[in-house]
Amino acid sequence: MYAYVSEASNIIEEFKKLPASGPRELTPAMILSIEEADKPAKRGKKQDNIKGAKGKTPKKRKTEKATPSQPKQKKIKKPARRLILQSLSDSESDYVPIGHNRPSPTASESESSGEEVSVRGDTPPRSPTPEALFSSAVKEHDTSISNAVKAIDASTSQCHKGSLAVETSTKECKEVTTKVEKLISEAQIFLDSLQVAAQKMLTP
Repeated sequence: MYAYVSEASNIIEEFKKLPASGPRELTPAMILSIEEADKPAKRGKKQDNIKGAKGKTPKKRKTEKATPSQPKQKKIKKPARRLILQSLSDSESDYVPIGHNRPSPTASESESSGEEVSVRGDTPPRSPTPEALFSSAVKEHDTSISNAVKAIDASTSQCHKGSLAVETSTKECKEVTTKVEKLISEAQIFLDSLQVAAQKMLTP
């Protein structure tokens, strides 16, 4: 370093004027770091490190760039012949020449079309309101009550007819009993008269 600088330069003269300094004193932390650096490393760890380094293989970089793929040409699908023929037949069937009236639809076709219109035109049924539900419940209750009243009237009329029949039968029984009692009384009178006549005949 000093060989490149001439001795007559001012820098060397100033450097020579500086006081000479002794060796630098090391701190205990510096001494510990030097001792740890001087210690030999363990062999097992070195071998593990070497094995790990050998196991890893460097990845090969792709040198050749992939060739740009050519864009695939889209295949244009041709319409099927059947569809074309079907559309032509439909158009021919719908075509009506000038001066010729189209035939009127039959009754079945008109009914089917009317049913389709009615089905499409029908709106979905609305949910019943609570007032409608209450009124329907009241009507059902009234009809059940009227039916019960009619059944009671029919049963009472049958009971009345039965009571009338019982009364007539009791009257008839009374009449029969009176007739029997009358016959018994007449028979008793006849027996009494026979006894009297027999006594007269026995007496001289």
